[in-house]
Amino acid sequence: MDTALRELIELAKQIVSSLNLQLPTSAPAAGQSVEEWEKEIAIHRNIIDNMFPAPSPPPFDGTIEIIEANPDRKWGARLYVPNGPSTNRPAVVVFHGGGFWMAGGETLANVSDPICQLLAENLGAVILAVDYRLAPEFKYPAPVEDCHDSYNWLVKSAARLGIDPTRIALHGTSSGGNMAAVTALRIVAGEAPHPRAVILMAPALELTGMGAMADVEHKDFTPEVVEQLYENYVPSGTNRTDPHVSPGLAPDLSGFPPTFIVVGEYDMLRDQSVRFVSRLNDAGIAAQVRRYEMTHGIAEPATTQAFTDDVVMALRNAFSETSGEPATWFVD
Repeated sequence: MDTALRELIELAKQIVSSLNLQLPTSAPAAGQSVEEWEKEIAIHRNIIDNMFPAPSPPPFDGTIEIIEANPDRKWGARLYVPNGPSTNRPAVVVFHGGGFWMAGGETLANVSDPICQLLAENLGAVILAVDYRLAPEFKYPAPVEDCHDSYNWLVKSAARLGIDPTRIALHGTSSGGNMAAVTALRIVAGEAPHPRAVILMAPALELTGMGAMADVEHKDFTPEVVEQLYENYVPSGTNRTDPHVSPGLAPDLSGFPPTFIVVGEYDMLRDQSVRFVSRLNDAGIAAQVRRYEMTHGIAEPATTQAFTDDVVMALRNAFSETSGEPATWFVD
């Protein structure tokens, strides 16, 4: 680990320790009403969400539409539509990270605007950043159902939005990577069109505990934090090896879309990505994992630029009508 990255890690530790951050509980405590529990969650969530400052990306060359949740559609979204050709466009459905419980609602813009605007402008693609329901108020399978439904909504809206429904990719970060992988599994089980590609950023693919974690120099999560995050998301009594909870453990990966994974060399989730790509390759699926000099959430600016460039390249190749077989999409 180089000195600059080590210094960033130490700075992050100091900031986190000064905030006295707390995770929510998975259910109301004894004698606590649901309303009191939800209010407590909102307080904890707000403290962490405020750590995501409002970004200042360049002016977007396009429009951003806010899609509100309603009784018939439980999820909301931000829809980024670039200027330019308005037919036969590719699209990307983006699922944010946040430990299954953060970075939604008003914070979604802070998290999603930079990457979504970049993808829209560089790829000429329509981008749907999904505000899926969050744990612990909404445990599995509600968030997954929202993500799956958002893909179906985009396919059904393809004609209106000028999208080629055969060129829609999924993109997910951390817990959102879990959403993207599970959504892909659900889609390939019987729906068409299938996603053109799946892009996973430091995904959580095996929710089975510390045994699935890599033994890295810097540990982003303690065993207690890992267990609380998983307990908040996965209902009691649900098998955590279920493929729709831990997609990295899916017994059958046939038909899974071509997949590109970004992961940190010092990320505790690193080996889950390595195992997943190996199993995808064994199933005959074009897949690649690239390891970068970073932890789960800390990287130097040059590293961030490098993996962002690689993601754009992977999607550009996937969307190109002349890029050849999927096996060539992720090659340097």
